[in-house]
Amino acid sequence: MSAAISRGKSVGILSNNSAVAVARFLEKVGILSRVAPLIGRVYGRPDLMKPNPHTFRAALDAAGEDASGTVFVGDSTTDIEVAHTVGAPVVGYANKPGKVDAFAAAGATVIVEDMRDIRAALTDHWR
Repeated sequence: MSAAISRGKSVGILSNNSAVAVARFLEKVGILSRVAPLIGRVYGRPDLMKPNPHTFRAALDAAGEDASGTVFVGDSTTDIEVAHTVGAPVVGYANKPGKVDAFAAAGATVIVEDMRDIRAALTDHWR
């Protein structure tokens, strides 16, 4: 996150979880002020959760960005699916066994298995 911010990039979060719950976690770990936009699920509208592109498009609108100028990091095949739907490259974070193959089949742009490798993937793949 620090590397992205130091390069003038914003770091946002979109989640199928409640934005309030995500914000509480980010506040607890001391990084809430560094994340914007933060878009969570729409209350009472499970049909708008990923893989529906609603939250991704809301995040893009809030950030004033075009999908092609972003990189999405996700840990599920639905994350990869929604990134493809909006036209964004995607880093698949394979944090459990079997995800590497699933993410490759889903067409992730880059796949990493360790959180520490996300920075290198972003630096190496998108300059």
